[in-house]
Amino acid sequence: MDETMSDNTAEEVCEAIDIYGTKFDIPNRYKFVKIIESGSYGVVVEAQDSVTNQSVAIKRHIFPWINVMIAKRAYRELAILSIVKHPNILQLYDLYTPQKSPHTFSDFYIVTELMKTNLTKIVRTKLDHKQLSFLVYQILCGVHYLHQAGIIHRDLKPQNILINDQCQIKIADFGTARVSEGDLKMTAYVSTRYYRAPEMILDMQYDEKVDVWSIGCIFAELINKIFPNTTPELLQEFPEFSANYARDILSKMLVLDPVRRISIVDALQHPYVNMWFDENEINTEKPQQYDVLSEYFNFEVDQWKGMIYDIVSGFKRNT
Repeated sequence: MDETMSDNTAEEVCEAIDIYGTKFDIPNRYKFVKIIESGSYGVVVEAQDSVTNQSVAIKRHIFPWINVMIAKRAYRELAILSIVKHPNILQLYDLYTPQKSPHTFSDFYIVTELMKTNLTKIVRTKLDHKQLSFLVYQILCGVHYLHQAGIIHRDLKPQNILINDQCQIKIADFGTARVSEGDLKMTAYVSTRYYRAPEMILDMQYDEKVDVWSIGCIFAELINKIFPNTTPELLQEFPEFSANYARDILSKMLVLDPVRRISIVDALQHPYVNMWFDENEINTEKPQQYDVLSEYFNFEVDQWKGMIYDIVSGFKRNT
């Protein structure tokens, strides 16, 4: 464990914003814009990156090592975010901490691209089949990328699927993700109940098909908001945008038997979403492999804390 000062420690922090009586440290390359949200999980602010001129989101994580489970999730989230890069995965821009050593390490900050909302807001709006098929296609692309890397998300839900003004979606929150490798016994009760696959509820062995079930649940939730009729002009040009095709792909996702449930690869070939098919979005370069060895060891809280510090202090920005 490196205890020396790095570029991602307190040396570069030059501004402290007071947010509800709590100090929020911001490096000089980022200019504070506004508070986005605040809760028990931490504080998120919008800032402007003076180097790239991009709007970013900065989230402060406070003491994410209260116990082993929370510390492990924090480590897993950072480890996965550090290696994945895909148009439909939330992009990590920066990591930093105001502390100078692992002994004083108490909080860290995650800088990501700024996303305006998530699918929970979209659920409350009316969609047509063209919009919905594009949303489902993007979710499938992002999850396909994860599965290629052997990563099962395990907690796909509308809150974890972010969306921007261009209707581009980004999958987030990898704290409960898992690598589908080796003989690890995977925990059943990690995902949100309403989107949890039957095999997880029954505490059976499972694989990446649990993510397909979750996508089906999200799809079913969104399809209830579809406009009653798709215009004849749209059906003439794109007959795939029909309720029949939507029902067909949904029925293949929500199959109780995971062996018979449609795979992500086959779902991407379904006519309801296949018209959006882009080789550059689907067959992208695979990320580095997540260090599966960390899942085998029962580390103590302090060990997880040290591993988290190593990721944060050693992170290198691309720009």
